[in-house]
Amino acid sequence: MTKEEKRKRHSEANKRWYAEHVEEAKVANIKWRKANLEKAKASQRARYKANPQKKLLANAAWRVANLEKYRAISKAWRKANPVKIQQYSATWYKAHPEVAKAAALRWRKANPEKSKAATARWVEANPERAKAAAQKWNRESKERKAGRPRPRFCEVCGRSGKICFDHCHKTNKFRGWLCNSCNAILGHAGDNPDILIKLAKFLRRHTK
Repeated sequence: MTKEEKRKRHSEANKRWYAEHVEEAKVANIKWRKANLEKAKASQRARYKANPQKKLLANAAWRVANLEKYRAISKAWRKANPVKIQQYSATWYKAHPEVAKAAALRWRKANPEKSKAATARWVEANPERAKAAAQKWNRESKERKAGRPRPRFCEVCGRSGKICFDHCHKTNKFRGWLCNSCNAILGHAGDNPDILIKLAKFLRRHTK
């Protein structure tokens, strides 16, 4: 009998014994692992490295069978490793931006109070980033409503500077992108074209 045949025969005999003595085998296995922890870990790592899918299935099965224990271990690890959690999260969000956005939206809808509290904490801890994010959101929101991006120059006088989103205060309908001065003129005139026409005539009359 060859060495390979002996190994195969021995393996089959072990399988039959384990099948006939399940509980006894479990106790013996646990006892051996405790006595040979490093060897057991090395052997397990080698098996998982050779068959990574088996590791995933084994981990999933253990989590299902030990849900409360898994949650407690996971919570303790997260509390002890906040930097690693941030790094893992950043990497995952970068690799799955659309999935991350959808998941965040579902969570906010399902947990409105927690979402508000989390946002308030983040704003308090990051005032400058919060201000920049609010300005960006406000700008993009207005550009979506306008149907075109904010230009560099006023659409009335052609001057640069602060360009405002001008809208009708009655209908809330977008009218155009105006500089701060032109927008203020409309506001002071109460959006009344008759007053603006009279002012134009007044200026022409007194600039001759």
